[in-house]
Order: sequence, then C-alpha cells, then structure tokens
Amino acid sequence: MFWKILRLAPLSVAIFLPAALLLWLATLLAFIFSPLIAAVSIATGKNTIGGPLSYLTTHNATLDGGIDQGVAGYEPNLTGFKLWWQRTCWVCRNPAYKFAALVLGFPTEGSTLVFEAGSKDKPYSYWSVVQSASGRRYFGYRGGGTWIGWNYRPYGGWHQLQAKPF
Repeated sequence: MFWKILRLAPLSVAIFLPAALLLWLATLLAFIFSPLIAAVSIATGKNTIGGPLSYLTTHNATLDGGIDQGVAGYEPNLTGFKLWWQRTCWVCRNPAYKFAALVLGFPTEGSTLVFEAGSKDKPYSYWSVVQSASGRRYFGYRGGGTWIGWNYRPYGGWHQLQAKPF
C-alpha cells in the first residue's frame, strides 16, 4: 500500500516527517503553555485567546469546547481554579490543533477524496489520499492507535495533520 500512496501523493509523503516534527514541537509547547493560556483567558474574561498562543489551542472550539460539545466531565458555570483547570485540560486534550490545521493542514473547500482503502470503522485500518483545491495531494493513514498524514475528515473547515505513531 505504501508504494501506491507514494505514487499518488509523493510530496506529502516527503514532507510528512519534517511537518510531524513541527507538530510534535507545537504539541509539547501546548502542554507547557496550557496553564498560561487558561490563566490569560480567565484574566481577560474570554473563552478564547488571541495571538501566537492561539495556535496551541484548537481552531474549531473555544476553551470551553468540552462544555459546548457535551464531553463528559466538562462542567458549565465554573469559576476560579476549577475553570482554570478545566481550560488547561481542554488545551491538553486538543493540543496545537489550530497549528495542525491552519499551518500544516489545508482548507476543506474544493478538496476531494481521490483514494481510499480499508475500514473507517473500528478497528481502524484506513488509507486515504485527499486532493486539495490547488491540486496537491495529501495522504492519511489510521490504524489501531496510529494516525499519520492528513485527516481525511475535515474539522472546522480544515484537513489537519495527524502525527500519532503509537
């Protein structure tokens, strides 16, 4: 299967490792700065954060996204330390998704799935190639705990890079 993917999306295969290293660095920074991000959001009275630190959060939800999405354990109407902790945990749950999407990913608009093989359902073993509106092709693979390449499913209007080898 690798050779077919290499033939269909050679550039994305070639740039995956450097892009993955950048994403891992951004993810590490998200873990490190998550307490600061949560504190700044509380200090400003907003559930979002702007500037460069925003790239360490997610692009398709606020820092209260766990509440908005109905994720178990995320409670509305928290204040103080509990709100800070909940927002810190949210950043760690979705580390650097905005960076993965807006910097390393590509817009959904005009993209098409040009190749797929395997199962999208558990247990996952799914290969895909998505072509962007500009004509570039991006591979993706999801199997077991592994998820590498670009996500075939868009989130918030973007196909984001995934780099989870284990």
